[in-house]
Amino acid sequence: MKRNLKFTLILWSLSLVLGACGDSGGVLPPTISDEPVERYGFSTDEKTVGFINKEGEVAIKPRFSMAKGFYQGLSAVAVKKEDKFLWGYINHQGRFVVKPKYLMAYNFSEDGLAIAKKKEKEKTSLLFINRRGQGVIDLSKDYDTVQNFTEGLAAVKKTVSNKWGFINKKGELVIDTKFDSVAPFRDGLALAVVGSGKNRLAGYIDREGKFVIQPQFWEGHSFSEGRAVVRPRITQIEIIAQTGEVVAKNVLGRCQIEEGFSEGLLAVTLVKGTNFFTQQYKCGYIDKEGKVVIPPQFDDAYPFSEGLANVQIGGKWGYINKQGEMVIEPKFDEPSSFKNGLALVSAKPLVPQAYINTSGEYVWKSVEF
Repeated sequence: MKRNLKFTLILWSLSLVLGACGDSGGVLPPTISDEPVERYGFSTDEKTVGFINKEGEVAIKPRFSMAKGFYQGLSAVAVKKEDKFLWGYINHQGRFVVKPKYLMAYNFSEDGLAIAKKKEKEKTSLLFINRRGQGVIDLSKDYDTVQNFTEGLAAVKKTVSNKWGFINKKGELVIDTKFDSVAPFRDGLALAVVGSGKNRLAGYIDREGKFVIQPQFWEGHSFSEGRAVVRPRITQIEIIAQTGEVVAKNVLGRCQIEEGFSEGLLAVTLVKGTNFFTQQYKCGYIDKEGKVVIPPQFDDAYPFSEGLANVQIGGKWGYINKQGEMVIEPKFDEPSSFKNGLALVSAKPLVPQAYINTSGEYVWKSVEF
């Protein structure tokens, strides 16, 4: 009886090993997480890049020449081979899912595709690849520039005409190349520009390529949360809804206004004080109707992310909540927005690079370079 049990266990173990092999005898490919990957890039010598986890522990040792953040479970990383850098993609364990073979590789989009450039013999190819590195759309024949997919469409620029249009995930041209400039689709609309120089006008098109907000602006930015920042004239800024209706007029610039709405608020320049001689221009936040929610008090301000926004006072950066309360005191020289609970900051010269949590506590600090 014991012998039969032992034999059964051996057969079961063998079945696990054999089941993990492909037809060619190779092991299963590295896994790709479909959940948000909590990996954060760091460097201790400015030469190699690795990743820490949310607790500040080294999850992937520094060994890459360059690296980008994790998107769709993968990070684009570069390694130096001979006299050039080649890009590939690693998973959350640091294993190469896509071997380094590209001249350039970009982050994966929400549609699971990424832009990559590679050279074979004398030919340079521009293509979209999937998360296993398989070429899905070859753009080299017709297009010389491309933007990442958003909302199922990607902007492409025709090599011959130098005009922009959009393709779908099959590589089919669904919006003709007839625009002088475009931005990715957001909230169902895309910024599209016709003309150049003094005749340049910006408007917004739908997924059929039709202008739903006619070209009339000197400059425009992509929609976010149903609102877009536009300039009817170079000196005038307004906020419009997706219908084209103006919801806020005479908005002042600066304060990273081009970043758009985030978590219901937009950083704008506002006048602080009523006395003409003592008035100051400071950054505050307005809601989608143009109402001031956080009064002007900051020298600079960025969009909210995960309930916090980085703001500048007296040359130093800190973080406020949506009530405008300073929850992380201004002490940083270089800030960034929070992502998955951590933000990359710098407090020179003692802390050239560090990650903090939403309580302002250091979870990882570099040594001085």
